[in-house]
Order: sequence, then structure tokens, then C-alpha cells
Amino acid sequence: MACRKLGTTKERLAFILLNHYLDLCDAIDDQNPSAIDCSIFDGTDIPQQILLPATKYTSQFEDDEYEEVKEWVLAISMEQSIERNLPYDNDGNFEVSLFDANGISHPACLISGYPTYGNVKEFGSSGRVADRDTWSCFIMTQKTKSTENISDVLQFIAKWTQTTASLSL
Repeated sequence: MACRKLGTTKERLAFILLNHYLDLCDAIDDQNPSAIDCSIFDGTDIPQQILLPATKYTSQFEDDEYEEVKEWVLAISMEQSIERNLPYDNDGNFEVSLFDANGISHPACLISGYPTYGNVKEFGSSGRVADRDTWSCFIMTQKTKSTENISDVLQFIAKWTQTTASLSL
């Protein structure tokens, strides 16, 4: 849903992931895992062999959101302009994959979930890191447009990494 809210910059990824979400929901309803086509995720670190739960873990709000997603995916499906493949980086890796084409693991940024390369902010001895540029944007947002949600995220990070919540870059 976050990709969808970003608009055209992540519309392709939103379409692929939300379409897969709908397939998963249908497979759970039908209890038919063979109905899920995971081939689009070949070459990524997204699990393809999964056990389906007996029921979906959704609330009424999520059921309403499901219908909204279904309508959006159908509308996007009618457009011929959207590419139906995953976005890859310049090295040929799925942009969100934590393993590159050579099998080398890259730690996830604790803000974006994207793999980190090079310049990172470390959080004590927790092993958790953030991409330095992403962290800088997050901190600048906290300083200039502070919200309770951002403060909550900072508190969560402090607890998760067992460090003090700091607005340092």
C-alpha cells in the first residue's frame, strides 16, 4: 500500500505486489496453493514455497481495503502502459532484494527495508543499520515536520536496537 501511495514512482511495484496479495487471498479462500503464480519472483529472495493459513488474518477494515485494492489492480490491469515486471537496479538485482546476483547479503535499512550499500548509520552493537541518506531524510523530517508517528518510530528504533533515540545524523 505504501508503494501505491507514492504514485507513479512505485506504481509498477505496487501493482505487482498488490496483484500477488490478491492471488494469495484467493488461494487462501480456495485452499489451493497451486493457484499462486510466483514466477515473477524468480531470482529474488522473496519466498515462493509457502504454507497457506487456514483463513486470512483480516479485520473488517482490511476487508474494505481488500475491495479497494481489487478495484485498483483491475483498473491498472486495463492500462497497457504499466510494465508487468519487477524493478531492478543497475546491477540487475531486484531493487528490494537483500541478496545480490552474486549471493552477497546486504543488511536491510531499518527505515526503508531496502538493502544498504556502503555508507550506513549503525545502531550500537545491535547489528541494525540505516542507509545514511535515508536516515538523514527521516531525521530532517522529524526536525522540520515532526509528528507523533515519527516520534513513535524513533522510540521503537531505540527499543529495538537498545540504543538511545537520537536525532543525530
